[in-house]
Amino acid sequence: MQSALTARAIAPPPPPPPRAVERYRRRRVRGTRTTTHASSSGRTDGGEDDAPKSSSRDRDDRSYTRRAALAGYALAPASALSFLAGAPPSDAKLELIYDGELQTAYTFPVQLQVIALRGSVATQWEGEFNKTMVGKGKAAVTTAPSPGEMFDELTRTAPPGGYLSPADFIAGRTSSPTIAAPSKKDKKKSKGAPKFAKADVVSVGDEFLAAAVTQGLVLPLDTSVAYNEWYARLPYVWRELGTRDPRTGLPAQPLRPVNNGGRYPNTTVNIASNNVNPAMYGVPYRWGCTLIAYRKDKLPSSLRDTPPRDWDDLWRPEFARRVGMGSGPRAMLTAALRAEGMSANSDGWGNDGAVRARLESLRREQLLIQNDIEYLQALGNGDAWIAVGASDDVLSMARKSSLIGVVVPSSGTTLFADVWCVPASAARKPGGVSPLLNQWFDYTTQPARANLRVGLRGGVAPIVFDGTGIDYASIGMSGPVGGYIDYDATGDTNGTRSLGGKIKRFITRDETEKGGELMQGGMPADDVWARSEFLFPLSPRIKDQYNGLIREWAQEAAERKKKKR
Repeated sequence: MQSALTARAIAPPPPPPPRAVERYRRRRVRGTRTTTHASSSGRTDGGEDDAPKSSSRDRDDRSYTRRAALAGYALAPASALSFLAGAPPSDAKLELIYDGELQTAYTFPVQLQVIALRGSVATQWEGEFNKTMVGKGKAAVTTAPSPGEMFDELTRTAPPGGYLSPADFIAGRTSSPTIAAPSKKDKKKSKGAPKFAKADVVSVGDEFLAAAVTQGLVLPLDTSVAYNEWYARLPYVWRELGTRDPRTGLPAQPLRPVNNGGRYPNTTVNIASNNVNPAMYGVPYRWGCTLIAYRKDKLPSSLRDTPPRDWDDLWRPEFARRVGMGSGPRAMLTAALRAEGMSANSDGWGNDGAVRARLESLRREQLLIQNDIEYLQALGNGDAWIAVGASDDVLSMARKSSLIGVVVPSSGTTLFADVWCVPASAARKPGGVSPLLNQWFDYTTQPARANLRVGLRGGVAPIVFDGTGIDYASIGMSGPVGGYIDYDATGDTNGTRSLGGKIKRFITRDETEKGGELMQGGMPADDVWARSEFLFPLSPRIKDQYNGLIREWAQEAAERKKKKR
């Protein structure tokens, strides 16, 4: 009876009877002698019990909800899935005995709704991942324009009061609440709200991860992640970046990988029910860095042989009112701290006033524009001669113009990463979070996803970077395709010398020094990466110092405005 109820819940309108059942019916109508079967007790059974025997799979008396059945069968070992190997995704089926007759229950494959940051996922990933599922599941990948907009959507679609018992929802132990219907006001605010409410996994910029954790916008993963191959594959620096203290959002010591011979102990990545201890909230899958870009054709003659190569070049007198930056006060503070040889995450800027003087000079004398979109436009049209921005944006602009030179700051730069997170709204989906999370994390962190032949363009896979250098040998490379950047070389490295000088340098170069052009796959040496860092929330001390300076600027602006009236 239990199997009958399960079949009735899963099956669509009855399909044509299977051939085996049809043959069995004909035998009964014609009065054909039935075949007897020996039971396990040694008796022979006949009559009404001599229907075609189902396989051990069909005789399983366990009761499955629709979600549990999908998770149990779609994510079972390959040998248990051989009966689905040749079936199209919509024809995944489970044969059951219903009212004494063999019936076929049709189910849909497991779905995984992914929202990635635009440009952070290769276009072929979706198709390749779905091929690996062989009809057992399917991912649908859509995009969001920017990390900031992704965070805003997570805020709008988060369930009131944060998530509710996600461990129970994903395991299917309790009935899942339905997603609250968005109000008319919310619909006007965001056309993408329904898409985000259905998402199982989203990519979040690491600069927003701390806020997403403390506000309950993303869910922690269970400690069982330590048993997975993809978790052990990630270097320590990335496991630490994704592990956060829920009270502060700051990185915490990650779990130690458990060597399990490559076996997954669970069919899904569970969601932790304990939101007190540090847990892994994000799975990094690509990273980039802050770059300095400049107009080669606008460089004064005094800078032709010594083009920009580090943070302090932003304060050169030649670049007065010619500096462009993205919006946000943190960008200015980072540049000032790094130019003074300090960490961008320093607890304070000291008592000598050097950092404050840098900030004052940058704002009053050097800065032309500070806007996420317009600073690159200003660089493109020649209004700005030098700019600081994320590698994704800067390299995209540099591809459009050979007049733009690009360099990684030689004293080290700031890093950013895109991480996969489970949104809090996913726990409220009917059926819970998709059980394909583990497979998606595994696919997107495999060595095959690492493409260092184009350098920083498109981002770099975390598995080749341990925080101190890039392991080219792990993916069969001896070094960067475009060579290592030679910061001690003259302007020829960045394309500012004469054509004759370029040809001579090209002919006399050796294999270890190929020019180091970032646009041709060049990369900095490991010592530059070792001096680089991720950005974390500011300490209360330096936040108070910086906010005090910003208030002074605001007061000055208000007074100037008042005088003009």
